[in-house]
Amino acid sequence: TMPIIRIINKLRHGLSWFVINLMVLSAAMACVIATFLFIRHELSYDRMHEKANRIYRVTTDSNRGATSIHPARVSGEWPQRLVAEYPAIEKIVRMVPFRKAVVKIGNQSFFCQKAYSTDSSFFDLFDFKLISGKSENTFARPGRAIICESLARKYFGSTDVIGHEITIIHQQDPTPKNFIIDGVMEDFPDNSHFHAELLTSFTTAEERSTWAYTYLLMKQGTDVAALRNDIQKNWKKINPETVNIPILYFQPLTDIHLF
Repeated sequence: TMPIIRIINKLRHGLSWFVINLMVLSAAMACVIATFLFIRHELSYDRMHEKANRIYRVTTDSNRGATSIHPARVSGEWPQRLVAEYPAIEKIVRMVPFRKAVVKIGNQSFFCQKAYSTDSSFFDLFDFKLISGKSENTFARPGRAIICESLARKYFGSTDVIGHEITIIHQQDPTPKNFIIDGVMEDFPDNSHFHAELLTSFTTAEERSTWAYTYLLMKQGTDVAALRNDIQKNWKKINPETVNIPILYFQPLTDIHLF
């Protein structure tokens, strides 16, 4: 009888260790899988765009020794001059945020932190999908807007909103600006480094040279580092009004989220 009891006890002891080891292994595997999924998600940012490997955000660092200012936006007319001066740059997109915007739709008003004025080339660079309307040259016409699906459903109850009017008032300009909705776009995916609920055409010429998130589409095969060095070298020619020459950066679109 005793040997049988000993065997049973050993089996119980071994089973306990097996269960413990299995639980530890399962927890370790869960951590590995979670880490893998997190890294994959982080590395997937902005890769949904077909031209992602040719899109760069323009930034400058006004390093003056004691201080260094390196914002994500740039101002002035010089980014547009780059397109005219350098054939390797195919297109430019600027996104000017409406600061503390109040949007009015019918009798409803709400704050919108994700509203931007932008260029007609926006959808030439970024492949955000439209549910209704056409993306071609929408923002080339004044007073036009495209809103996201969730905004359309929340304030109109549907995505059938083309032709409706919205009004925007924002911090920099208290004068109400009216826009006609030309289309509805899908909500931006989580793995986009920026999210827009509302896009409009520029309302004034001054907006085109104010502080903007600025993106360049390079032609296929462009040596971006050499291009950047050439622009830096000839900065005064492109931007003669500059007093202190900043350090120019071209940030690859797919690196922006991580850096």
